[in-house]
Amino acid sequence: MNAVVVGVDGSPRSDAALRWAADEAARDRVPLRVVLAFHWRWPATVGAPERLEQYAREQAALAVETAAAAARAHRPELAVTGEAVVGGHAYSAVAGLLPGSVSQRLVHHAGCPMLVVRSGRST
Repeated sequence: MNAVVVGVDGSPRSDAALRWAADEAARDRVPLRVVLAFHWRWPATVGAPERLEQYAREQAALAVETAAAAARAHRPELAVTGEAVVGGHAYSAVAGLLPGSVSQRLVHHAGCPMLVVRSGRST
């Protein structure tokens, strides 16, 4: 394994996954990569799209840096990098109601081992 990759979104569930991933990366002595996928598209009537995109990118970068700092505080010996990526959301009303629908899609399409960490258990 070259690195452990963890997806974050700032939620308590994400924080639990971040801690788990940091522990796993430290145990395996590999770097931790923190990733946030975000969707920034807004209705055209809200404002200038380029300013909205810049704001969305800045907020996503801040969220990644906050998570990376938390991982470093949890496991100071760990090499941590992070990245925010623009994602599309193939959203449907039914899929959005299914618990874990995004993680289920990732499990089926990931080209590497994947673990979904649920909140309620902290490490």
